Amino acid sequence: MFPEHWKLTENPFRISQDPTHLFFTSGGRAAQRRLLAAIAAGDGLILLTGAAGAGKTVLLRRLRRDLEAQSRRVFLAYRASEDLADLLSRCCRDLGIAPDADGATLSVAAMADRIAAAGGGRRVVLLVDEAEHLTEATLADLVRLSRRQPDADGVAQFVLVGLPAVADRLKELTSDGDDGGAVPHVTLTPIAPDEIRPFIDHHLTCAGYEGPALFADDACAAIGRHANGSI
Repeated sequence: MFPEHWKLTENPFRISQDPTHLFFTSGGRAAQRRLLAAIAAGDGLILLTGAAGAGKTVLLRRLRRDLEAQSRRVFLAYRASEDLADLLSRCCRDLGIAPDADGATLSVAAMADRIAAAGGGRRVVLLVDEAEHLTEATLADLVRLSRRQPDADGVAQFVLVGLPAVADRLKELTSDGDDGGAVPHVTLTPIAPDEIRPFIDHHLTCAGYEGPALFADDACAAIGRHANGSI
């Protein structure tokens, strides 16, 4: 009844948002610029953090689309909880690369080399969502692997995305200076109160709505208070 009454072609406020309908908040635009700059600079390991509901996964999908538009090969892993060997094996299969030889699974270093060779002269980008589920051992392996060959022809670049606690865990792993220093850290800030109405109107328009504003100012303010920065 709801979509038909308002002449909508889809649900405008799905939990899993369509990346083509992404409403770029000021924080989202800033985070996107910093992520793309860090990738272009060749950083081997990059961290994006934000509170639950801040829009990290949607931003990650948009980042993947933008990188692929630049002819970059990208692998996106959701809810990654496996060890590094399993993660790279999944990446190999996604990119059409054999993760084994003569029936035996390749080593992490060998799989990384095959992934690097598949980049066509540009480093493959591995996007890992919900990085808070990664074990300490996997995080440590990622740090070492990402810095094994820190040059344009080296191993893949890794973008880890997760809750703020991931930053503290990575800081402990890199604090001794032996692994190349601090990991570039991008923070996705919550949606601002004055962006609530544009956010709502944008998603209604994407869903096909063409009428006058549906939400009064006090309703938008209440939504912003209860959302507490989540979108």
